[in-house]
Amino acid sequence: TGIKAIHLVFNYTEYQKQIQQSYSYDIDLNKGWLKHYYYILRIYNVSKKKYRKMFTVLKGKEYVYEFDYPGGATKLIRKR
Repeated sequence: TGIKAIHLVFNYTEYQKQIQQSYSYDIDLNKGWLKHYYYILRIYNVSKKKYRKMFTVLKGKEYVYEFDYPGGATKLIRKR
């Protein structure tokens, strides 16, 4: 049947003022996107004030993402 999509799931942990913060991400990647030489994925966590003011998020998500590849890009509309 073959692979139709790739489901990328990972956690990111950072320290803010000596407090550990963990974030979970769940992103669907189209199989065709991975045929390119490179693929740059940018993830913006809107639980951070800096990004909350810039982007509108889907209900139930705490992040948005955009990407670049040799054939083009998908960019999000900024609020400001």
